[in-house]
Amino acid sequence: MSLIWHESDGRVTEPSGSVWALVRQPPTDEPSSILQALNGSPRLVVIPTFADIEGPTWLPAVRDRWNRFASALAAGATTADGRLRLFIMPTASAIVSDLPGTLTFLRTYPAYGLVVDPAALLTQSMLRDQMDHLVRIVDALVGHPACEAVVMGGGPEPWEHALQAAALSAGKAVIHRSNTTEPRS
Repeated sequence: MSLIWHESDGRVTEPSGSVWALVRQPPTDEPSSILQALNGSPRLVVIPTFADIEGPTWLPAVRDRWNRFASALAAGATTADGRLRLFIMPTASAIVSDLPGTLTFLRTYPAYGLVVDPAALLTQSMLRDQMDHLVRIVDALVGHPACEAVVMGGGPEPWEHALQAAALSAGKAVIHRSNTTEPRS
């Protein structure tokens, strides 16, 4: 399945018209406001960070706060109408920001699926060897049972073709960015 990510307003749309909701930075530690604002979206993708975080995201207090939020969001989603699926989309600047952290999160919170944006997991220092890093990301995450979709855009062009082929052969949805000029988180 091919989807479109409208970065300007955070929607991901399926060909059927179904919309995935995307939350870049939860505005509060209380997920009920997010769940109420979904307007019937069957899927919620959360980028694991908070709007008011200052300083390193690896600090224990930040991680504890995120874990409480992730647990509360999963509990709230399971008490909803049962149709809502939760997904995490890690990025290099988020609280869940790398392969080990992502795999640990998925083991700890099995209610969450995974949306992988390989290019968003790269830091500036990784760009020199980006192909090696991208291959490791795909090997570890795109084939993971929790992975439902892969975001295209942001990687080198030959890489994008290989990524799309890998995603489709693994039966994953492919999300195409509608605007790749916005800076990545």
